[in-house]
Amino acid sequence: MLQFAREEPGRIRPDRVIVVADRAPGRRYGPAKCAARARQLFGVEPLWCPQDPAVRAALHAADPAAPLTADDLPAVVDSTGWVQTRSEATPGLPIVGVDLCEGAVLPPDLRDADIRVRLADRPPSDVDHGLPRSWLVYEAAEIPARPFLHQLDFVLHFPPAGSEATLSRVALEAAAAGCVVVTPEPSAALYGDAAVYAEPAGLPELIHRYATDPALFAEQSRRARAVVARAHHPRLFVQGVRAAAGAAPRNGVPDPRVTEMGPSGDLAAERDAVTGGRG
Repeated sequence: MLQFAREEPGRIRPDRVIVVADRAPGRRYGPAKCAARARQLFGVEPLWCPQDPAVRAALHAADPAAPLTADDLPAVVDSTGWVQTRSEATPGLPIVGVDLCEGAVLPPDLRDADIRVRLADRPPSDVDHGLPRSWLVYEAAEIPARPFLHQLDFVLHFPPAGSEATLSRVALEAAAAGCVVVTPEPSAALYGDAAVYAEPAGLPELIHRYATDPALFAEQSRRARAVVARAHHPRLFVQGVRAAAGAAPRNGVPDPRVTEMGPSGDLAAERDAVTGGRG
């Protein structure tokens, strides 16, 4: 939005402008151009607020002079009302899915699995997508992300080769829905116990192990839901915004619209408590 805003001054004159970066710069946006446009629009130097450590590193590499907030602003996943408790994988073939709307790559053709794919958001097309005929394939407009996730036992999220591992909302919502999320080991700092880790070659063995062991599947599903509920609770987002904006807590009174959850009032400590200090 900033990069393509009109080249004219705005009429709002705030004390501070904070730009939340939920994706790494590069093809999506250039930090220097966004900062220049923010100065033109609002008359102040913007402060960048990354949403995860990988985005923070990418922003610093792209523009070492860009001012960054002290803490990352956590993504919010409010799963109230749509979380389900899962005791085991679907009997028979485990249901494995991948949502391509966030830039994940296709899974291998797992033989002993029911594979379902949600294609990237684009206009519907009659062009053959080239996927195996045995896979169930949805256009993005045919089914929203959450109903898609509720079909699945396992969700695979593998970034394209050579790209930085960044936090995926699809993976977080899948964990919150009780799916077993599988992603590569470099993503462990982002998800902690909300996911399990494997490379593509190890997927068949990992999926078979969790699908045939109800106790193992149920425990990972429970752990993933608990991690997302604490590390991505709306309360942490509110705390992060207040910290970035330099606002003090209102006499320790929580926002009445935000339900308290978890013992810590410290953003970094709260996230470390659920990721084992890895993220």
